[in-house]
Amino acid sequence: MQIIIEEKTPVWLNKDEAQLFVAFQKNYQLIANILGNMDSLGLSNLRNASMVLDFDMNGVIQHSSVTRHFRK
Repeated sequence: MQIIIEEKTPVWLNKDEAQLFVAFQKNYQLIANILGNMDSLGLSNLRNASMVLDFDMNGVIQHSSVTRHFRK
């Protein structure tokens, strides 16, 4: 039997930050899918643009479109 020891890191958050972190944890998979989708399209450093994501009934991204806004 192998024992796995997981290192823990204490994090100090104020009340607002803690609420945001809990919301992030609840939506982690969705956030990861969105960021992965953006990364696979090479959009990680895109500026002045909008992105539309279409989700199916299971919450899976089925289509995405990007509109770049060219400004002076």
